[in-house]
Amino acid sequence: MEPRCAEQDLAQEPPHRRSSLELVYNLFAVCLLGSPNTHAGLCVLDPGKQTFHVMRMIAVALVVKAALTIVTFSIKVPAGIFIPTLGVGACAGRIVGLVVQYARWRWPTAPVFTSCLEDSPCVIPGLYAMVGAAAALSGVTRTTVSLAVIMFELTDTLTYAIPVMLAVLVAKTVADALEPKGIYDLVIELSQLPYLNAKHQYLWGGLTVSDAMDRDVEAIHFGHSNTVCTLRDQLAKVAAAGYGYRVPYPAQQRGWEVTHAWFYRW
Repeated sequence: MEPRCAEQDLAQEPPHRRSSLELVYNLFAVCLLGSPNTHAGLCVLDPGKQTFHVMRMIAVALVVKAALTIVTFSIKVPAGIFIPTLGVGACAGRIVGLVVQYARWRWPTAPVFTSCLEDSPCVIPGLYAMVGAAAALSGVTRTTVSLAVIMFELTDTLTYAIPVMLAVLVAKTVADALEPKGIYDLVIELSQLPYLNAKHQYLWGGLTVSDAMDRDVEAIHFGHSNTVCTLRDQLAKVAAAGYGYRVPYPAQQRGWEVTHAWFYRW
Protein backbone atom coordinates (compact mmCIF):
# COMPACT_ATOMS: atom_id res chain seq x y z
CA MET A 1 0.00 0.00 0.00
CA GLU A 2 2.86 2.43 0.65
CA PRO A 3 4.21 2.55 -2.94
CA ARG A 4 0.70 3.12 -4.26
CA CYS A 5 0.14 5.97 -1.78
CA ALA A 6 3.47 7.51 -2.71
CA GLU A 7 2.60 7.30 -6.39
CA GLN A 8 -0.79 8.88 -5.74
CA ASP A 9 0.76 11.72 -3.73
CA LEU A 10 3.28 12.36 -6.50
CA ALA A 11 0.51 12.53 -9.09
CA GLN A 12 -1.38 15.07 -6.97
CA GLU A 13 1.54 17.49 -6.64
CA PRO A 14 0.65 21.01 -7.83
CA PRO A 15 2.28 22.23 -11.05
CA HIS A 16 4.54 24.77 -9.34
CA ARG A 17 6.25 22.00 -7.34
CA ARG A 18 7.19 20.01 -10.42
CA SER A 19 10.34 20.35 -12.46
CA SER A 20 10.32 22.72 -15.39
CA LEU A 21 10.73 19.92 -17.92
CA GLU A 22 7.83 17.94 -16.48
CA LEU A 23 5.70 21.07 -16.29
CA VAL A 24 6.35 21.88 -19.95
CA TYR A 25 5.48 18.33 -20.95
CA ASN A 26 2.16 18.44 -19.10
CA LEU A 27 1.30 21.88 -20.44
CA PHE A 28 1.96 20.79 -24.02
CA ALA A 29 -0.11 17.62 -23.60
CA VAL A 30 -3.43 17.06 -25.37
CA CYS A 31 -6.20 15.90 -23.05
CA LEU A 32 -8.31 13.06 -24.37
CA LEU A 33 -11.74 12.01 -23.16
CA GLY A 34 -11.63 8.72 -21.28
CA SER A 35 -7.87 8.82 -20.76
CA PRO A 36 -6.74 8.05 -17.19
CA ASN A 37 -3.80 10.45 -17.58
CA THR A 38 -4.89 13.89 -16.38
CA HIS A 39 -1.38 15.35 -16.85
CA ALA A 40 -0.90 16.55 -13.28
CA GLY A 41 -4.49 17.74 -13.08
CA LEU A 42 -4.13 20.22 -15.94
CA CYS A 43 -6.73 18.56 -18.16
CA VAL A 44 -10.12 20.25 -18.20
CA LEU A 45 -12.75 17.71 -19.21
CA ASP A 46 -15.64 19.66 -17.65
CA PRO A 47 -15.12 23.36 -18.43
CA GLY A 48 -17.97 24.46 -16.22
CA LYS A 49 -16.44 23.00 -13.04
CA GLN A 50 -12.71 22.65 -13.64
CA THR A 51 -11.61 25.64 -15.72
CA PHE A 52 -11.09 28.25 -13.03
CA HIS A 53 -9.48 25.82 -10.61
CA VAL A 54 -6.95 24.71 -13.22
CA MET A 55 -6.33 28.31 -14.25
CA ARG A 56 -5.51 29.23 -10.64
CA MET A 57 -3.03 26.37 -10.39
CA ILE A 58 -1.32 27.36 -13.64
CA ALA A 59 -1.25 31.04 -12.61
CA VAL A 60 0.48 30.13 -9.35
CA ALA A 61 2.98 28.01 -11.26
CA LEU A 62 3.61 30.91 -13.66
CA VAL A 63 4.37 33.36 -10.85
CA VAL A 64 6.54 30.90 -8.91
CA LYS A 65 8.53 29.71 -11.93
CA ALA A 66 9.05 33.26 -13.22
CA ALA A 67 10.28 34.47 -9.82
CA LEU A 68 12.60 31.50 -9.35
CA THR A 69 13.99 31.90 -12.87
CA ILE A 70 14.77 35.57 -12.25
CA VAL A 71 16.48 34.80 -8.95
CA THR A 72 18.53 31.82 -10.13
CA PHE A 73 19.65 33.48 -13.35
CA SER A 74 20.59 36.76 -11.66
CA ILE A 75 22.72 35.10 -8.96
CA LYS A 76 24.50 32.99 -11.60
CA VAL A 77 23.24 29.63 -10.38
CA PRO A 78 23.56 27.08 -13.22
CA ALA A 79 19.82 26.53 -13.50
CA GLY A 80 19.47 27.61 -17.13
CA ILE A 81 17.18 30.04 -18.87
CA PHE A 82 15.92 27.94 -21.76
CA ILE A 83 13.56 25.39 -20.16
CA PRO A 84 12.35 27.74 -17.36
CA THR A 85 11.39 30.36 -19.96
CA LEU A 86 9.56 27.71 -21.94
CA GLY A 87 7.67 26.79 -18.76
CA VAL A 88 6.65 30.38 -18.03
CA GLY A 89 5.48 30.96 -21.60
CA ALA A 90 3.66 27.63 -21.66
CA CYS A 91 1.78 28.57 -18.48
CA ALA A 92 0.64 31.85 -19.99
CA GLY A 93 -0.35 30.16 -23.25
CA ARG A 94 -2.23 27.39 -21.44
CA ILE A 95 -4.23 29.97 -19.49
CA VAL A 96 -5.21 31.69 -22.72
CA GLY A 97 -6.18 28.32 -24.20
CA LEU A 98 -8.37 27.52 -21.19
CA VAL A 99 -10.08 30.90 -21.52
CA VAL A 100 -10.84 30.20 -25.19
CA GLN A 101 -11.99 26.68 -24.31
CA TYR A 102 -14.33 28.01 -21.65
CA ALA A 103 -15.67 30.65 -24.06
CA ARG A 104 -16.37 27.96 -26.63
CA TRP A 105 -18.21 25.88 -23.99
CA ARG A 106 -20.11 28.93 -22.69
CA TRP A 107 -21.07 30.42 -26.06
CA PRO A 108 -20.98 27.58 -28.59
CA THR A 109 -23.05 29.49 -31.16
CA ALA A 110 -20.75 32.50 -31.28
CA PRO A 111 -19.56 33.48 -34.76
CA VAL A 112 -15.97 32.68 -33.82
CA PHE A 113 -16.82 29.01 -33.17
CA THR A 114 -19.14 28.38 -36.12
CA SER A 115 -16.51 26.27 -37.90
CA CYS A 116 -16.12 23.94 -34.89
CA LEU A 117 -17.86 20.62 -34.94
CA GLU A 118 -20.07 19.85 -31.98
CA ASP A 119 -18.29 16.73 -30.72
CA SER A 120 -14.74 17.59 -31.81
CA PRO A 121 -12.08 19.20 -29.59
CA CYS A 122 -12.04 22.49 -31.43
CA VAL A 123 -9.90 24.30 -28.85
CA ILE A 124 -6.66 22.59 -27.79
CA PRO A 125 -5.05 24.36 -24.80
CA GLY A 126 -1.81 22.48 -25.40
CA LEU A 127 -1.40 24.27 -28.73
CA TYR A 128 -1.78 27.63 -27.00
CA ALA A 129 0.83 26.53 -24.46
CA MET A 130 3.25 25.65 -27.24
CA VAL A 131 2.75 28.99 -28.98
CA GLY A 132 3.12 30.86 -25.69
CA ALA A 133 6.34 29.01 -24.87
CA ALA A 134 7.83 29.86 -28.27
CA ALA A 135 6.82 33.51 -27.93
CA ALA A 136 8.29 33.81 -24.41
CA LEU A 137 11.59 32.23 -25.38
CA SER A 138 11.84 34.38 -28.50
CA GLY A 139 11.26 37.52 -26.47
CA VAL A 140 13.94 36.59 -23.93
CA THR A 141 16.70 35.18 -26.15
CA ARG A 142 15.73 36.94 -29.45
CA THR A 143 16.04 33.73 -31.44
CA THR A 144 13.80 33.19 -34.46
CA VAL A 145 14.50 30.48 -37.03
CA SER A 146 16.38 28.15 -34.68
CA LEU A 147 13.60 28.46 -32.10
CA ALA A 148 10.93 27.58 -34.66
CA VAL A 149 12.94 24.50 -35.66
CA ILE A 150 13.28 23.50 -31.99
CA MET A 151 9.54 23.76 -31.48
CA PHE A 152 8.93 21.61 -34.55
CA GLU A 153 11.29 18.99 -33.16
CA LEU A 154 9.56 19.06 -29.78
CA THR A 155 6.13 18.52 -31.30
CA ASP A 156 7.35 16.24 -34.13
CA THR A 157 4.91 17.87 -36.54
CA LEU A 158 4.65 20.79 -38.95
CA THR A 159 0.91 21.18 -38.49
CA TYR A 160 1.25 24.25 -36.29
CA ALA A 161 4.15 25.87 -38.14
CA ILE A 162 2.30 29.07 -39.02
CA PRO A 163 1.08 30.04 -35.51
CA VAL A 164 4.47 29.24 -33.98
CA MET A 165 6.37 31.31 -36.54
CA LEU A 166 3.94 34.22 -36.23
CA ALA A 167 4.21 34.15 -32.45
CA VAL A 168 8.01 34.11 -32.64
CA LEU A 169 8.14 37.06 -35.04
CA VAL A 170 5.62 39.13 -33.08
CA ALA A 171 7.37 38.42 -29.77
CA LYS A 172 10.78 39.39 -31.15
CA THR A 173 9.39 42.57 -32.70
CA VAL A 174 7.74 43.66 -29.45
CA ALA A 175 10.83 42.75 -27.41
CA ASP A 176 13.14 44.67 -29.74
CA ALA A 177 10.88 47.70 -29.43
CA LEU A 178 11.12 47.55 -25.63
CA GLU A 179 14.81 46.57 -25.33
CA PRO A 180 17.09 46.05 -28.34
CA LYS A 181 19.38 43.65 -26.46
CA GLY A 182 18.57 40.09 -25.50
CA ILE A 183 19.18 38.46 -22.15
CA TYR A 184 22.61 37.12 -23.11
CA ASP A 185 23.79 40.48 -24.45
CA LEU A 186 22.65 42.18 -21.26
CA VAL A 187 24.47 39.63 -19.11
CA ILE A 188 27.68 40.16 -21.11
CA GLU A 189 27.33 43.92 -20.67
CA LEU A 190 26.61 43.72 -16.94
CA SER A 191 29.52 41.32 -16.41
CA GLN A 192 31.80 43.72 -18.35
CA LEU A 193 33.19 40.92 -20.49
CA PRO A 194 35.51 41.88 -23.38
CA TYR A 195 33.02 41.18 -26.13
CA LEU A 196 32.86 43.09 -29.42
CA ASN A 197 29.35 42.88 -30.73
CA ALA A 198 29.25 42.45 -34.49
CA LYS A 199 25.71 43.85 -34.64
CA HIS A 200 26.67 47.14 -32.99
CA GLN A 201 27.71 50.03 -35.21
CA TYR A 202 30.77 51.75 -33.80
CA LEU A 203 30.71 55.36 -34.98
CA TRP A 204 34.24 56.68 -35.46
CA GLY A 205 33.27 59.45 -37.83
CA GLY A 206 36.02 60.57 -40.22
CA LEU A 207 38.85 59.79 -37.78
CA THR A 208 41.83 57.71 -38.83
CA VAL A 209 44.66 56.06 -36.89
CA SER A 210 46.94 59.04 -37.49
CA ASP A 211 44.39 61.31 -35.80
CA ALA A 212 44.65 59.29 -32.60
CA MET A 213 48.45 59.35 -32.54
CA ASP A 214 50.96 62.11 -31.81
CA ARG A 215 54.23 62.62 -33.66
CA ASP A 216 55.57 65.25 -31.27
CA VAL A 217 56.58 63.02 -28.38
CA GLU A 218 59.52 63.01 -26.03
CA ALA A 219 62.48 61.16 -27.50
CA ILE A 220 66.08 60.60 -26.54
CA HIS A 221 68.34 61.51 -29.44
CA PHE A 222 71.79 59.99 -29.11
CA GLY A 223 73.05 62.25 -31.82
CA HIS A 224 72.62 65.20 -29.47
CA SER A 225 74.84 66.08 -26.59
CA ASN A 226 73.17 64.34 -23.64
CA THR A 227 74.18 64.49 -20.04
CA VAL A 228 72.94 62.63 -17.04
CA CYS A 229 70.94 65.65 -15.94
CA THR A 230 69.21 66.15 -19.30
CA LEU A 231 68.36 62.45 -19.61
CA ARG A 232 67.06 62.40 -16.04
CA ASP A 233 64.85 65.44 -16.72
CA GLN A 234 63.47 63.91 -19.92
CA LEU A 235 62.67 60.59 -18.24
CA ALA A 236 61.04 62.35 -15.29
CA LYS A 237 58.87 64.39 -17.64
CA VAL A 238 57.80 61.27 -19.55
CA ALA A 239 57.14 59.30 -16.34
CA ALA A 240 54.98 62.13 -14.98
CA ALA A 241 52.86 62.02 -18.15
CA GLY A 242 52.38 58.25 -17.80
CA TYR A 243 53.99 57.27 -21.10
CA GLY A 244 57.09 55.37 -22.11
CA TYR A 245 60.00 56.82 -23.98
CA ARG A 246 61.30 56.23 -27.47
CA VAL A 247 64.84 55.81 -28.78
CA PRO A 248 65.14 56.84 -32.46
CA TYR A 249 67.77 54.18 -33.27
CA PRO A 250 69.24 51.24 -31.36
CA ALA A 251 71.16 52.44 -28.38
CA GLN A 252 73.37 49.38 -28.53
CA GLN A 253 75.25 50.98 -31.40
CA ARG A 254 76.62 53.62 -29.04
CA GLY A 255 76.95 51.34 -26.04
CA TRP A 256 74.18 53.11 -24.07
CA GLU A 257 71.86 51.36 -21.66
CA VAL A 258 68.80 53.60 -21.54
CA THR A 259 66.98 52.38 -18.46
CA HIS A 260 66.17 53.81 -15.08
CA ALA A 261 68.66 51.43 -13.51
CA TRP A 262 71.39 53.03 -15.60
CA PHE A 263 70.86 56.33 -13.83
CA TYR A 264 70.82 54.68 -10.46
CA ARG A 265 74.16 53.03 -11.20
CA TRP A 266 75.54 56.51 -11.89
